[in-house]
Amino acid sequence: MGIRTTNLDQSALVDELLGNYNGSTVRVSLLWLLAALTALQGPSYATFAELEGDLDWPNGSQGYVTGDETPGHDGRYRKDGAAGTGTWTRIGDLPSGGPNQDVFNDVAAKVDLLTVTGDVDLDALAAKLGLLTVTSTIDLDTLAAEVASLNAALVLKGGWDASSGTFPGDGTAQAGFIYLVTDAGTVDGQAFAVSDRLVAIVNNASTGTYAGNWLREAYTNQVQSVAGRTGEVTLTTDDISGLATLLATRLAAASNLSDLPSASTARNNLGLGNVNNTADVNKPVSFAQQAALDLKATVAQMLLTIKQIGGVELLPRGSGCACRARTERS
Repeated sequence: MGIRTTNLDQSALVDELLGNYNGSTVRVSLLWLLAALTALQGPSYATFAELEGDLDWPNGSQGYVTGDETPGHDGRYRKDGAAGTGTWTRIGDLPSGGPNQDVFNDVAAKVDLLTVTGDVDLDALAAKLGLLTVTSTIDLDTLAAEVASLNAALVLKGGWDASSGTFPGDGTAQAGFIYLVTDAGTVDGQAFAVSDRLVAIVNNASTGTYAGNWLREAYTNQVQSVAGRTGEVTLTTDDISGLATLLATRLAAASNLSDLPSASTARNNLGLGNVNNTADVNKPVSFAQQAALDLKATVAQMLLTIKQIGGVELLPRGSGCACRARTERS
């Protein structure tokens, strides 16, 4: 059971109006209706003098004065006379709670920016407007720029089986569309591995030609995780299987010499590989020691060379051997 319009709540603010079209009840956006009426019915000015100077409207058009300093000049006006001639006649006050001059100017400016290049299906337009939900002020210029920037954006479209033999998109893939390779394969001589990315670089990219249409981004060798974790990872010994046990075993072996297979291994582990228990009598003489010993004089060489000590002659000339014998006996 419907509700009579007389039983609906009253409000000074509305988003939509109800109307009749071909016997059916329809909704009409108030902003759209206001723009259409403003564009089709007549101008709006702050002062009556401005309205009076604009006669380029057909007979019967309506105009508005919204901010005149003279009492009684604000209101609704009707154009009497053909375009370019005639006068404006006041026919009533502005609607109670109606839009002010700023609203009229804003709507008129937006209507002036609209460009229609063909027939407009008002039913289709109304249906599309009905799908829009506006909860705050929208800058249409900014919105248009952001929509245009989508031409250069990367858009993830889903997975692609490279073994299918054709590129994705059915010939309608747009520049910036990205597909994740789910199954390896080769298309048009280009090999793809699982996890690679396929990027369309032109609109309506070909389904059979790689060059000039697509770009492969190799992700096969990319590190996906470390020790089962992603993001910034700090490893500990527990993250590497068996590492803690291996380190403990090696450290124990290095510190406990009794467990080593030989004494030489123990010395090497301690950095003492050149140290051993060789007896002194069996230790070799180093090259430096031998060089020093080679410079040492023998006893015979000393007896033949030393003739006197403290001015006392030790050996008579020519009797070194006899003297040596006596010296040895004494």
